[in-house]
Amino acid sequence: MGAAKAGDALTECLKKQEAWATLWPDDQQLESTLLWRPVYRLLTRGRARIVLEGLEGELQTNKASIQTVPRNLTIEHVMPQAWRRHWKLSDDTQNEAEVASSRDRIIHTIGNLTLVNGRLNSSLSDACWDKKRAELREHDNLFLNKNLLDNALDVWGESHIEARARQLAKVAMRVWPHADKI
Repeated sequence: MGAAKAGDALTECLKKQEAWATLWPDDQQLESTLLWRPVYRLLTRGRARIVLEGLEGELQTNKASIQTVPRNLTIEHVMPQAWRRHWKLSDDTQNEAEVASSRDRIIHTIGNLTLVNGRLNSSLSDACWDKKRAELREHDNLFLNKNLLDNALDVWGESHIEARARQLAKVAMRVWPHADKI
């Protein structure tokens, strides 16, 4: 069997996988997973970091000064996992329990995750958005965070997380296209 036929056979085998861990998702499945599934909890930290590194690599342009993703980065939740301490619900929230549940659901999705230097991660911790935004602007140079800062000005909330997840899903489709698009 030649190399081309072996590659085609492997592609066909992978396309037939249906278990969640081995599935080669199409664009719709990939977008849905990145929008609504808690990627941070479903994947190991290493795998989640690899996904974010892949997105960062795709966002970098060929004119960027540095075109490699540093390996010492850690995953940061933009809205912290312990959001209740510093990210209060607005005073005009009609259904507090529903909004809190929505936040708890979206907190681990790709739209709320980013990569930062370990020392910066420690200083950001559970900080409010104003502090996180200022620290990222001052100390970070990843395209992943540049796009985050460009699209979220004064507030970082559920709608921003969802919009960012949609944007990152489009990037992911370029990085990891379905077999039908190769």
